[in-house]
Amino acid sequence: MNAVPKAWTIYSASRHFGLHHKRLRALLADAGRLPAGHEALSANSVEIGGEDPGEFLAAVAETMSLVKAREYINAPRPHDRLLLDTGYIKPFIRGGTDQIKDHGVRRSELDRFLATLTSAATGPVVPGMHSILSAAKRAACSALEIVRLIVGGELHHVALDPSDRGYMAMRVLPEEVGQRVRKPHHGCLTLREVERQSGWDTAV
Repeated sequence: MNAVPKAWTIYSASRHFGLHHKRLRALLADAGRLPAGHEALSANSVEIGGEDPGEFLAAVAETMSLVKAREYINAPRPHDRLLLDTGYIKPFIRGGTDQIKDHGVRRSELDRFLATLTSAATGPVVPGMHSILSAAKRAACSALEIVRLIVGGELHHVALDPSDRGYMAMRVLPEEVGQRVRKPHHGCLTLREVERQSGWDTAV
């Protein structure tokens, strides 16, 4: 890695941290760290402003796209997006703007999430345990409900399958999950029961 310069420009930062200068310019502009009129200047002529630019650039350097983040934590699509939307994973770069198309997540943030998830393991894998995806189907709930139970420490039986990694290595008991997510019966009739008892069809 090159020596740290006294003042950062888009060009020197892109070279030092291995970032594409066009994307870096867009990120810096979105963060308000570039001077007015920078668009007309070359990357080597635009000095990066703001507090601790080196720290900000280092954070950008460890940021990855949501696709790469999904691979990093070993989560299937669209679980990466769901984890992001519900706040279990927080983006360092928010996409969906005119300048920034895609979200960016720091590696350290992904490590934090994985540490929180895997630290909930209470013992070895036992018969009857399933992955988050499989347990969600068997317990008739969403995968995020299981993540909430794991992170919240509400499950007594959580394990890590040594043959897998990350998100897909988590193992839980569907029966225990079902007990936690199942709500008391409300005593009302379902739509199908009303149709059957009244003799009405669905359209009515």
